[in-house]
Order: sequence, then structure tokens, then C-alpha cells
Amino acid sequence: MEASQSDPHKLWKIFDDLLGRGREPVSSAIDVEVFNQFFCAESCTADAPAPMFTHAPPGVSFWQFRPLTSDDVISAIRQLPDKTSAADPIPTSCVEADC
Repeated sequence: MEASQSDPHKLWKIFDDLLGRGREPVSSAIDVEVFNQFFCAESCTADAPAPMFTHAPPGVSFWQFRPLTSDDVISAIRQLPDKTSAADPIPTSCVEADC
């Protein structure tokens, strides 16, 4: 990807290849609802161990991050191209307009 940073066409090609766009689905036996139910089912994680968290080492901080405001999100959405696809059919203008 670094070698293609200055060529948006090549970058989109990389993303399309990674996402499998333009290829036949591996199986049509599972639709999006069944797929979602699998991940939402409580039984999927019932036996999973509780998450473990560790503290950051001394001197480590997230100084480059700041909380986002609603205005930040709206501004980011307004900068998106007004495109849709089969995977995401909601136009950007509709998201921005909150319709």
C-alpha cells in the first residue's frame, strides 16, 4: 500500500481485492440475517473467558487523540463522496441529513 500512496486508483484496487469485491460469494446458503444472528447469539461467547486488561507502561499516553464532537462527525461525513453500493445503499447525503 505504501508504494501506491500517490495513486488512488491502485489504492482502491487493493481495497477491492481485500474486500473481495467483484467475486462471487463463497456460499449463498447463509444470508446476512443468519450471519448476524450467529454473532449476536449469547451462546457464542457464553464459555469465553472474561476480557483481560493491562495498564499502559509508565510514560505511555494517547496525547494524539482527543474526544470527537458531533460537529467533528458531521464534518467528516460531509467530506465523504456521495456514493452507494450494494453493501451500503444509504446515500451519504441521507446520513448527513439524518433522514
